[in-house]
Amino acid sequence: MHAIENATGRISSMVADVSDEVWRLELAALAAQNVGEVPSPKNPLVNFAAQFLASLFAIATLGWLIVRHCGTSSGSAAAKLSGGTIVAAVHGEVSTRTRHIHGSLVNHRRDEPQAIIPLLLLGRPSCSTAEAFRRFDVSNELAGWPAIRPLSLGSFCKALPAIVANLLAGIRETANYSGRIDFRSRVAIAYRFAQGEVHACWWHTAASGEVVDHALFGHTGTADSSLLEKAMQASGAYTTHVVHGSHTGWSFAGVSDLALFPSGADARLAQLLPGYIQTAALPLSQPEVCPGDGHWALLTSYTHLQNLAYQENGAEADIALVRLVRELADAFDQDPSKIIWRPHPQIDVVASQEKAKLERAVSRAGFSRWPSELPYGRLCEFSVVVTSPSTVLTDALRMGQPAIVASMAPMQRDLIYNTYPLRIDDVAGLHMAISRVLDPEQRRTAFKEAWAAIEPGGDYDLKAIMDICKSLKKSSRPNSEK
Repeated sequence: MHAIENATGRISSMVADVSDEVWRLELAALAAQNVGEVPSPKNPLVNFAAQFLASLFAIATLGWLIVRHCGTSSGSAAAKLSGGTIVAAVHGEVSTRTRHIHGSLVNHRRDEPQAIIPLLLLGRPSCSTAEAFRRFDVSNELAGWPAIRPLSLGSFCKALPAIVANLLAGIRETANYSGRIDFRSRVAIAYRFAQGEVHACWWHTAASGEVVDHALFGHTGTADSSLLEKAMQASGAYTTHVVHGSHTGWSFAGVSDLALFPSGADARLAQLLPGYIQTAALPLSQPEVCPGDGHWALLTSYTHLQNLAYQENGAEADIALVRLVRELADAFDQDPSKIIWRPHPQIDVVASQEKAKLERAVSRAGFSRWPSELPYGRLCEFSVVVTSPSTVLTDALRMGQPAIVASMAPMQRDLIYNTYPLRIDDVAGLHMAISRVLDPEQRRTAFKEAWAAIEPGGDYDLKAIMDICKSLKKSSRPNSEK
């Protein structure tokens, strides 16, 4: 059995003396990347010098990027914000942190063609505002919606005193953090704080007099987006993080008024951490269990850049899972060619040698590759679905599919998978789980148990999101008129 680690408890102790909320989030996220790090004392003078230099470099970098790529002036933004009560804050890219909210916005536009929602483009500027919008909306389905980069040279100059004060405070906060901070991380964190202060200054000017009631964030929790959220909250807006994945502890904690998670189990776990005022999942009725068509599906997700198992051992965890499923195929007389393998979307960006190792293991097992033309929604048709710990679990349950979660690496304690009744970590456990989902009566029982444990939330439909936002805003801010 693989170890269950108290990673969140370890990280909480490392940031216990960090007093500022946003600095705590940034340093906790850094600690989450450094698995197994032992707390160690810092030399105060070395920390001072390193953080001071990092801050200077960050300020200079931000100023240069604003001059080079420009932003949106407060006056121009005010015109784009006028008349609307909702804004969406997104990164100018197609990735796991943008696909979910892009899909919600596109579906909303199809339902209400006249709807216009201004888009605030976040992240470090690397291109023009127009190009960042194109990178977010590559399908051109949101053409005509206002694209705004919440930065300008004027707001940068005006925010300089706040930037300096915050980064000086960072010298104290980094000294109080018990983990190691390499210089590159110091610069990255300082840069996000600098950009966040500019965002906040920009918002107070651009949104002055405008009635923005709700701001939806596709990804947040870093200093740049968190300081923007705090400025929005100060102006009366209700901020919501539409979370793109399962709760993973400190890594995705934030300061939003509301964090919407894929499941009720995720929302409950996230509430245990400081930060979010409220957490929830969209309501969803339990579907009937799907019967299955005789095929099996194997979905691997350890092999992606942010996964700690990949960072430590490359594709080995996924390869072990492939071998485990192949062994069980023999036990159940399952034709290997009728086992369909679907890798994590990052399979094409991981190290080429690790990708090749995993693909060779799949080929040797005799599994078939998931056809590009086969919709993900067809997952409900398989008789057996085995997945490594990922959002595939909640996706499958929504479809009526009692997915089996295979843990092939150490897992932290506060994850939804640890109490999931179809979680396995060895051949005996997988044999028992497959036996259950192949028996029609046991399959129905297993699905009901799985649903009760996870409580999957509904898809991120914008109307449903806004309904729950308005309801929770009214309960958390009883004097709000909206």
